[in-house]
Amino acid sequence: MIRPISCNNSNDTIPKLWVHECARVFCDRLISVQDKLWFYNTAVELLMRYFSVNKDDITSNILFSDILKLEAANVLYEEVTEKRKVIVKSLQDKLDDYMMATNDKMELVFFDDALEHILRISRIFRQPRGNAMLIGVGGSGKQSLTKLASFLMRSEIFQIEIVKTYNADSFRADLIKILMKTGGERIPLTFIFNEAQIVQESFLEDINNILNTGEVPNLFAKKEDLEQVYNTVRPQAIRAKRLDSPESLWTFFVEGIRNSLHIVLCMSPVGNQLRIRCRKFPSLVNCCTIDWFTQWPKEALLEVANKFLDKIPNLKQKEELAQMCMEVNLQVANLSDIYQKELRRQVYTTPKSYLDQIQLYADLLIQKQQEHGQVQRKLADGLDKLFEANKTVAILKIDMETIQPQLIEQSAKTEEFLKQLAIDQSEANLKERLVNDEVQIVNQQASEIKIIADEAQTELNKALPAMKEAEEALKNINKNDITEIRGFISPPPVVQLVLEAVCILLQEKTDWNSAKQVMISGDFTERLTKYDKSQITEQMLKNRNLIQFVLLKKVKLAKVCVCGVELLIIIQGIVKEVEPKKRKVADKQQILEVKNKELALKQDELQKVRDRVARLQKECDETVEGKNLLEKKLEQTKKRLIAAEKLTYLLADEGVRWKDQIKLIEQVLQQVIGDVFLAACTVSYLGAFTGQYREQLLKNAIEKLKELNIPFSENYSLSSTLESQIVIRDWIISGLPNDAVSIDNGVIVTRADRWPLMIDPQGQANKWLKQFNKELKVMRFTEQHFLKGLQQCISSGYEVLFEEVEEKLEPSVDSVLQKQIIEVDGRRLIKVGDQKVDYHNQFKLYFTTKIANPNYLPEVFIKTTVIKFSITFEGLCDQLLGDVMKFEKPEIEKQRDEIIIKMSNANKQLKGAQDSILDLLANVTGNILDNEQLIHTLEVSKFQSTDIQRSLEETIIVEQQINESRNLYHSVAIRGTILYFVISDMSLIDPMYQYSLQYFKKLYNISLNLTPKTDLLSQRLLYLEETITQTVFKDICRGLFQQHRKIFSFLICAQVQRQNGSVSNAAWNLLLRDQIPSTPIINPDKVYLKDSQWNLILCIQEQITELTDLSSDIKNNLLYWKEFTQIDDIYQASFPAQSPLAVCSTLNPFYRLLIIKALKPEKIMFGLTEYVIEMFGEFYINLASSSMDEIYQSSEPHTPIIFILSPGADPTQTLFKLAKEQQSQIDVISLGQGQGKKAEHLIQKGQKEGTWVMLQNCHLARSWMPQLEKLMESLTSHQIEVHNSFRIFLTSMPAAYFPVSTLQNGLKLTTEPPRGLKSNLLRSYQEFQQADNQQKLFKQLFFSISFFHAIVQERRKFGPLGFNISYEFNDSDLDISIQMMKMFISQEEEIPWDAMQFMIGQINYGGRVTDDQDRVCLTSILKKYLGDHIENNVKFSNSGIYYLPEDDYINYISQLPNQEDPEVFGMHENANIVFQTQESQKILDIILSIQPRVSSTSTQKSPDMIVMEKAIYFQSNLPELLDKNSCHQRHYQITENGSVQSLSTVLFQEIDKFNRLLELIQSTLVQMQQAIKGLVLISSDLDEMYLAFLNNAIPPNWMKQSYSTLKPLSSWFKDLIARVNFIRSWMEKDFIPAYWMSGLFYPQGFLTGVLQTHSRKYKIPINKLNFKFKVLDIEQDRIRDEVKDGVYVYGLYLEGARWDYQHETLIEQQVGQIYFPLAMMYFQPMEEYQIGDEYYNCPCYKTSNRTGVLSTTGQSTNFILSIDLMSKIEKPEYWTLRGTALISQLND
Repeated sequence: MIRPISCNNSNDTIPKLWVHECARVFCDRLISVQDKLWFYNTAVELLMRYFSVNKDDITSNILFSDILKLEAANVLYEEVTEKRKVIVKSLQDKLDDYMMATNDKMELVFFDDALEHILRISRIFRQPRGNAMLIGVGGSGKQSLTKLASFLMRSEIFQIEIVKTYNADSFRADLIKILMKTGGERIPLTFIFNEAQIVQESFLEDINNILNTGEVPNLFAKKEDLEQVYNTVRPQAIRAKRLDSPESLWTFFVEGIRNSLHIVLCMSPVGNQLRIRCRKFPSLVNCCTIDWFTQWPKEALLEVANKFLDKIPNLKQKEELAQMCMEVNLQVANLSDIYQKELRRQVYTTPKSYLDQIQLYADLLIQKQQEHGQVQRKLADGLDKLFEANKTVAILKIDMETIQPQLIEQSAKTEEFLKQLAIDQSEANLKERLVNDEVQIVNQQASEIKIIADEAQTELNKALPAMKEAEEALKNINKNDITEIRGFISPPPVVQLVLEAVCILLQEKTDWNSAKQVMISGDFTERLTKYDKSQITEQMLKNRNLIQFVLLKKVKLAKVCVCGVELLIIIQGIVKEVEPKKRKVADKQQILEVKNKELALKQDELQKVRDRVARLQKECDETVEGKNLLEKKLEQTKKRLIAAEKLTYLLADEGVRWKDQIKLIEQVLQQVIGDVFLAACTVSYLGAFTGQYREQLLKNAIEKLKELNIPFSENYSLSSTLESQIVIRDWIISGLPNDAVSIDNGVIVTRADRWPLMIDPQGQANKWLKQFNKELKVMRFTEQHFLKGLQQCISSGYEVLFEEVEEKLEPSVDSVLQKQIIEVDGRRLIKVGDQKVDYHNQFKLYFTTKIANPNYLPEVFIKTTVIKFSITFEGLCDQLLGDVMKFEKPEIEKQRDEIIIKMSNANKQLKGAQDSILDLLANVTGNILDNEQLIHTLEVSKFQSTDIQRSLEETIIVEQQINESRNLYHSVAIRGTILYFVISDMSLIDPMYQYSLQYFKKLYNISLNLTPKTDLLSQRLLYLEETITQTVFKDICRGLFQQHRKIFSFLICAQVQRQNGSVSNAAWNLLLRDQIPSTPIINPDKVYLKDSQWNLILCIQEQITELTDLSSDIKNNLLYWKEFTQIDDIYQASFPAQSPLAVCSTLNPFYRLLIIKALKPEKIMFGLTEYVIEMFGEFYINLASSSMDEIYQSSEPHTPIIFILSPGADPTQTLFKLAKEQQSQIDVISLGQGQGKKAEHLIQKGQKEGTWVMLQNCHLARSWMPQLEKLMESLTSHQIEVHNSFRIFLTSMPAAYFPVSTLQNGLKLTTEPPRGLKSNLLRSYQEFQQADNQQKLFKQLFFSISFFHAIVQERRKFGPLGFNISYEFNDSDLDISIQMMKMFISQEEEIPWDAMQFMIGQINYGGRVTDDQDRVCLTSILKKYLGDHIENNVKFSNSGIYYLPEDDYINYISQLPNQEDPEVFGMHENANIVFQTQESQKILDIILSIQPRVSSTSTQKSPDMIVMEKAIYFQSNLPELLDKNSCHQRHYQITENGSVQSLSTVLFQEIDKFNRLLELIQSTLVQMQQAIKGLVLISSDLDEMYLAFLNNAIPPNWMKQSYSTLKPLSSWFKDLIARVNFIRSWMEKDFIPAYWMSGLFYPQGFLTGVLQTHSRKYKIPINKLNFKFKVLDIEQDRIRDEVKDGVYVYGLYLEGARWDYQHETLIEQQVGQIYFPLAMMYFQPMEEYQIGDEYYNCPCYKTSNRTGVLSTTGQSTNFILSIDLMSKIEKPEYWTLRGTALISQLND
């Protein structure tokens, strides 16, 4: 890896390199700081043994790399620790190169951690087969650093592009490309694969194979694909001297893949997925170098902040702001943890969030500084102009005084000049007339001359073209032409004729020789060219030769013709009769010249006169102009004075306001640094938090700003900092809730850098966006062609809303989310799916989801701005108040709406007018006082703004009056708001309890109509509150299960009391949460009060002022308080007379609940009910269930009716009856696989024809739920026409995946067996109507069988005391039984009671029973209600409350108590206590589960620490294995038949079982500790074990080897130790006096061993033996001798009864004592032992739940045996109904 040149003659380079490489291989896998420290300490220790190195030189900062000299011929792998600045500079240059090459913009800061990550990744890439798994939350820079490292190492980068249709085939196609490029072309390539791209887990399986073997099985399955591989690699393989065979080529191909391909997996540690995937695909760990991207250290945060803040020009306090960035980031991370703990909502902050926050701050700060600066400049300009106008007024007044005398003097001079000018002007006019006459005569003569000259010129013009042609020909004559002609001895006649003509013109001789001489002369051509045509005389023209030439029409010889043409033109120009005309013209011209001279003289005289007049006129004009100027100046001065006064008047108020505004802006510009920082933090970090948590972080940030002296506004708010009130008012008009949190949400939506993702369960954001932007395009990811629509919107600049978003965003829009815009040839493009489209600057993107608490991963938080848009209490209250006012005072609400719009428009106009004034002043040129239009416009604007301001003030007064009227109804809106939020909380109890805000508002408005009228306002308000509460409660309760209705009523009641201040938060928490008192006091009676109860009493007196002496009161009057707690109706009971509370008449009823919880916690369920009755009335407790007919009457064709199912209830038959009554056809389909299409067909048919459709068991068709949601949305949104008779019914068990929108807008109804004896009986009589003419016996038996049905239904609530197994008895059992009873009594003369009891007890109901003991119990119950003893007034309970009435059964049933005593079931009061304790705790747990959790401020241990401590404790206290070799020799004694003793065999079996368990515990504890330390990979078993330790539960892998138990982990471990000690004692001693039967794995085997021992001893067949049981009043430690036959057994507990040792019989339990410990029992084997009727056959179970798996014996695995116990007082059936049983171990 290193060369000598890299060592720099240093002895410590090799040791440092060794440490560095070990760190990369091992230490980088560690995440614990302690583990990393241990690693370096160990490395130093090892080095110190073998090398002489300085310990201080070996640190974690040692780094080796070759990136400094990548361009060099010999790349050096050298230490770079001391060269970090050089590396950073080099990396920055490479980053610039990368961005230039790829057009991929990356903002990276190379702080120490980032630098180390780049060096680690580049080190991986320099190695063949180097692959990496980078682990860190999204946005920590994994992919960015990998891309840069790949660029450094000259490796190509490949990433898959996820689209909606991307699947396994698409991924494999991409893999083929990758493998062909790396294995075939040998191109180094980095495959970056992140967690978001794992569409299917099979992707990881393929990557796992590549990492492990370099290939993917069956990837190249097609023959042609393989051929392509062979053909690609063959040339390179041959060059590498490989065999040309398929096997060799394939091996060569795979080698290329492994050496050239670098797979980089970017994974997130959030959640369990990474751990599970590493376990499923081990190559992810084994074949990858792991690099953890941990949270940035403070130094890195500061360095990054400083770099980004450097970009802001003229920024003050940069260091303090960088410190703030770091502090807020850490605070947000801490706040996210608190948020998750308290509200179970997850928010992630990542390094990307940090960078975005700083960048947003920079952008917003620059923007705000520019905005405020621009306004400030405008105001300053306006003030300057105003100041100038005021300054000019004084000057103008002085100017007026100076101008007026000058104006009088100038006027006089002007008069004189005007008189002289008139005289001179008259003289000039006379002379001018004379001259004009002369001019006319001369002009006429000139015209005549011109006519003659024009005629001559016309004749000449005709010859001009020919003359020009001749001249051109002459210019083209050259010496060769002349020489040729001259060479003729005897020239042709034509030539001679031409030359003679030439000679005549040149006045030369005309013979040939003379002609030649002329041509020989050097100036022949020049003489012809420049020949003066005026020299041609008349005599020349008369020459014969010349005339002949003229007559010549054609000259054949070209050379001669050239000269002849010119001559011809000259002749033609002269021979014309032009000369006479010329002469005539000349004569006329001479006469004209004389006339012109005479005219000139006269004109000169005229001009002199004119000049004199002009001079005079000029002087006059100047005088007049001076006068006019003075007048104009005077007028201008007057106007300017008027304008100045107007301007001063118009802008007087503005001047004052502008001065104030400038001062304010100066202050704002100072404070904007802090304000914008807080705003940027809110927008970037706090959108996903609720208002309370936002305020908490801002409060901390403001304190830090003060500490660092960073200026900010004292009244800071996000909305005032980033948005104007005018825009916010428009938002509110468009439907944005009018509360601070919602308005802040609106600001975050519009100002966020990342596209907003709004958590919008109530649809408020959806509604606002759609109303505010009418052109908004709404889409869903579930739509087939959404990508195409998105592409069109991006290119056209439309705003897009994706609604109904799930927890995972569509990967195909990642590029849009991350705004990966590229510029190509001046075009801004973005890739969407597989297409690049133009990116329009106006494009905006929004997302909304209806999921109330989505679990978004960090990747979603770094790509979007998540905003919690759930409606707030204040926002909903305002909306509901509007609804109330529209109903109660519609004119006021209408006026308010108008005023809101009017004020919005007025504010816009006012701002527009004020801005207009500033703009006019800023843009004016020249003197402002001369701009009349400006002054006029200012005047208009001023008057408008004054009117608007006055109107606004009047409107504000009206608005205040309206608000006063509205506030009168505020309590009604508050009640509605409380109701909605309670309903909203109910969805946390069951996912089916979801209601939309729209649905709630509909109920709210209906209730307004139902409220009784009254003129008294106070009475009206009470009526409204009561009606709204009752209407909403009744409607919502239809969709709630019975167990949750009372919780719902209590929550409404409690929240109303909390809202009005009657119940404090402290009291509320005391009711729900266990607390520890700050000052402990000794419990006065630990038998009466458990420690938890006493602690609650102490906490009550500490936190409730009215109960500060509660503990001393109870302590001093303990006896009386005990009597008080024995009262059945404890809520209504009076406090002990000796207590101060007895005379306290004003005690808050809620405090009574606290006292009940402390003293009698099982009665809290009744206390809550009584509290609701006292505060709200019985309506909220005894609400009758809605009938199917009522549901139908309130239903609509467009609203689905949803039946929420529960076991034992089916609405189908009831629905059939309703359909029959309404004469409607009903089509039923049970959903499941392949039923979706059929269901759609039925729905479409029903919508057209008006039939009813019932879709059963929607929970079984999970994959079809999205399609159901679409169908229901199209129905509820009225998108389709539906027949008025159409109804759709949906049935489903509670399921989280049931469509939320369908639940929210549907009509819900729960179907469940009625709860309570009274309700069950009423239900039976409602469902099974009998005719009045039925015989009396039938009516009696109908009642008794119905009573039996109600008893077995309600008995289940007691758990194992009622039935071992909770059976699903339903109405069909009752229906069949009644029909059977009717048949028996009508067809038989004597009623066959035994047959009837058998059919009903063993067949109808007993057919469901699988447990023998339950069957016995069932038949015992039936005998009580069915037999010949049935007659009028027969008692069904000892109290006499329940009996068989003579008649009017329904009236009798309606008078029965709502809460039945256990005596009607034949059970003890303790059964009720157990049931009530469980129910009370269950109720409180449910209420607590929907409350925000209280996070502990104390330092808590981490989960790893908790599990590690438990593992160490268990390991250190785990008993040693049981060694059979240490068994007493007696256990190895052989019986007569040569076998080991039976009990010894049992012992050995128990030893083996305990040893297996102990070995498993020992091994898994070691593995767990190693896994926590990171020494081994955590398996699925260890993972489950880890969670079990945290929950104090027995790990599932231990439970598989363990004995049956219900104990928690801590108690179970103690129990295990006791059991092992018992077995050890048994095996080491020769005998034990008594056996702990409960301590055995298999007590049934032990009992069989006892019988077998007796059988062998007395030679009695074992099948003839059974046990005789005797309860002994003696403890086991007092027995010294071994019993002769049988065994002594201890460790059993009696439930449902207790034992009277004195009379040796079962007797009633004591109230409050649930389990009675039996001292010891004697199990004596007896031959064919028979018991008498006075014995109760008591079942004995291993655990208290009494349930187990049905074994081959027909008995439950939990059942041990039946023990016969004497019952002298009661019959055995009595104890059967009591549920009496023996339990071998308790639950704790």
